[in-house]
Amino acid sequence: MINAVIKSRRLRAIGSVVDMLPLGDYSEYMPTEPRTVRIKGYWKSTGHYVGKAIEQYDQDARRRRIDADCQTA
Repeated sequence: MINAVIKSRRLRAIGSVVDMLPLGDYSEYMPTEPRTVRIKGYWKSTGHYVGKAIEQYDQDARRRRIDADCQTA
């Protein structure tokens, strides 16, 4: 049990050193577009997802109404 704790502490220490001294240059992975353009894209995607959810809900509700109309008493 103690060995596991010591090992995990070592791993955490190694991880923190790696975070402070990374091997590569991560600037190539940073977005180059302005923030406003990226936020606009995020909201556009959100609108697309909400629209799809509304359409799916409408189809499910319509299907339930049709099934209820077809049932006999």
